[in-house]
Amino acid sequence: MEILLIGLPISAFVGWMIGKNKKRAGEGAVLGVLLGPLGWLIVACGKAVGMRKCPYCAEEVKSEASVCRFCSRDIPAIPAVQPFIPSPSRPMSARQSAMLILLFVLVVAISIGIGIWKQEEQPQPHKSAVQHYHYENDAITHDQQ
Repeated sequence: MEILLIGLPISAFVGWMIGKNKKRAGEGAVLGVLLGPLGWLIVACGKAVGMRKCPYCAEEVKSEASVCRFCSRDIPAIPAVQPFIPSPSRPMSARQSAMLILLFVLVVAISIGIGIWKQEEQPQPHKSAVQHYHYENDAITHDQQ
């Protein structure tokens, strides 16, 4: 139960912080909640939105840059047509963010409710037939009730 109340928000926050630098904060939070440290690694090793590699030093620079800030060499312009390259994702709208937060709160509330419900269902002791034995006339007799 504590993992839901403490662990999931911390995982979401760490994923959000890692993704924020790469402009993938929402994706980082969701992957942090769903996969934990593995989600953090996915976001950390993923490509940043709006960045490209310098062809000379292989460092990531902004897509609009004409000079690499690491090696100070001129970077060729991006070709006008780039086949099969997905466009950068657009930022989430306020409504999408609110729905994501509502979904998260709903999942936590349902998890807490299930935990309380399971806690109330404690197994009842098994009632077996009580058997009585007594010694009578040099023999053990068995009484069933």
